[in-house]
Amino acid sequence: MLLHRCRLVRMRARIKNQLDAIAKNEGLTGSRTWSAKRRQMIENLPLAGWYAKRRTDLLGLLDALETRIEPLDAAVLAAAEQNAEAQLLMTHPGVGPVVSMAYVLPYPLTEPSARIVGCHEA
Repeated sequence: MLLHRCRLVRMRARIKNQLDAIAKNEGLTGSRTWSAKRRQMIENLPLAGWYAKRRTDLLGLLDALETRIEPLDAAVLAAAEQNAEAQLLMTHPGVGPVVSMAYVLPYPLTEPSARIVGCHEA
């Protein structure tokens, strides 16, 4: 579940970066933090031809990914609330359900690489 969510979140980030690049190319400057206001500004940009089609497609993909990520977020939160170790980790500032579950879940059935073990031991 966490791995699937991670992949979808990465795709969402790439799509947002592409939309930000379109905005930057059209002279829209300012904060790159994603918000409803930023999305509205990108939607209102006067684009022509295939550039406008690309923006429409990217916004559609972004909406589709958001609807797929939401239930995964809810599932991770529910799993974290049922796990005592995850709840304890979430008492630390900045540690939410996703990070706590990443530390609590066991390694995959295959032997983990040294790099992965090093990341979790730090």
